[in-house]
Amino acid sequence: MKRNYILSGVILILLVGGILLYNYFSKELTVGDVLEENNFSKEAAISVQKLKDGKIIPIQVSDDKQKDLVRLFEDLKLIKSDERYPVLDADYIIAPKSNYSQKLYVFLDENVIVFSEKTSDSYVIQNKDFTQTIKRLLD
Repeated sequence: MKRNYILSGVILILLVGGILLYNYFSKELTVGDVLEENNFSKEAAISVQKLKDGKIIPIQVSDDKQKDLVRLFEDLKLIKSDERYPVLDADYIIAPKSNYSQKLYVFLDENVIVFSEKTSDSYVIQNKDFTQTIKRLLD
């Protein structure tokens, strides 16, 4: 009888622990949650580069489109991924001019962002219209 109570208690603890871990790892994040210093503010000037065939091509982006991009990144909902993506396979590199070390590597087909090549942490973008919006702003 006592054994059943102990077994039930252990199962209950494991179940609650599993639910808490699931909630912790599936938590939606924002760009500001991930970056140490959130330099993607409304006043930030950003640098945009396109990666094509292993070459980095600077893209001139108007001030209005820069503001739209910053707004887009502020509103992004992300979920951390365990996948690793080589940054040279990204479609775009976007970084604040005030702190170029906080680069965002954007993978359009995968709907993923990788933050800075040092950590290579990847995040799945939860916004459904992200790819279309960024293509419209940068193409």
